[in-house]
Amino acid sequence: MASAIDPYESWLKKRFSSFVEEQQADGNTVVALVGVASLFGFLKVREVVLSSAPLVKGRLVVFFPGNYENNNYRLLDAYDGWNYLAVAISADTEF
Repeated sequence: MASAIDPYESWLKKRFSSFVEEQQADGNTVVALVGVASLFGFLKVREVVLSSAPLVKGRLVVFFPGNYENNNYRLLDAYDGWNYLAVAISADTEF
């Protein structure tokens, strides 16, 4: 049985794909995804990242609206336990 959320994810994937193509994003391009907090209650950011990342030949940067602490991501103080292959960049990050 298909989820009621599928139309949102399908629409977003189509729009994102069109954007990447219009911008002629290649392997040297960094694509930034902002505003994922506005999807809260409609889609999980995890699903958006999983469907969007394969469309980007270069790097995908997601500006995460939450906290990163002790190797754990916490979305808007509501959900935690994310296990992404990601690097947190914060004001106190040293490289």
